[in-house]
Amino acid sequence: MKVIPGNLDLLISASWKLIQLKKINEAEPLLLKALELGSIDAVNMNLGHIYLIKDEQDKALEFYKNGSKIAVQKMISGRALMKILKQ
Repeated sequence: MKVIPGNLDLLISASWKLIQLKKINEAEPLLLKALELGSIDAVNMNLGHIYLIKDEQDKALEFYKNGSKIAVQKMISGRALMKILKQ
């Protein structure tokens, strides 16, 4: 699958599709490239899925924790922004 290397959203979408197609070895490098561009929750969670499928539980847990942490930070930031906007 050809993907534009610098497009984070496209890398995430393509890698998720590859995971669904059970093409884990093709998805992993796309996600590692996406991780270089910006560590976001979706990238970390998808890498967690890959490592869980590869039976690398410790690595999977690390990426799941990172993804969850980022998701919570985004949620807290969003709530803070909503408070500011409501004032």
